[in-house]
Amino acid sequence: MKKYSWVAVILLVFPLAFFGCGGNGGDDDDDDITDGEPRIVELGDFTWINNDNPDKQKGWRSNGTDNTTTDLDIADLKAAKYLVLELSSAPTGGLQIVWQGNYNSNWDWNQTDGILASGVPDATKGAALSEDFVLTIELSLALTNYSQLASCTQAKFLLGYFSPDIAGLGITSAYLVIE
Repeated sequence: MKKYSWVAVILLVFPLAFFGCGGNGGDDDDDDITDGEPRIVELGDFTWINNDNPDKQKGWRSNGTDNTTTDLDIADLKAAKYLVLELSSAPTGGLQIVWQGNYNSNWDWNQTDGILASGVPDATKGAALSEDFVLTIELSLALTNYSQLASCTQAKFLLGYFSPDIAGLGITSAYLVIE
């Protein structure tokens, strides 16, 4: 085993510690997910509306799903740990989350009820509500058949809210968090 002098160790370790491993002079404010910072994927306006229940069930599709062009990349949906909904006020109704994907030829309807029950989040289904009305949903706990999402090249998910409708949930911002 080769031994290094303390001078060699300092010359090697000091620049890495001082400037960071990225080689960018210590500037770590890039959007590279490898630096451990979560990445936010804004969802924007709804891109999927359930025609059978258009006022109560709305959500988002990945690009290309149902021959629709959207800003949501399937890789981002598959990598996301959380769905975050910023709300204008405390929710009062029940919330469900539904997703479909092309992991089989049937595009199965995967529904989880009770993410919220009378406005109360169910932690066993990955839901948490902050005092400032930010609803965080851990997707691995909330999505029925979550493991099937990994094999999808197209997918879509929607929220169902019935007090009185999806507008009543008061979503001011919706985004995915990738860790």
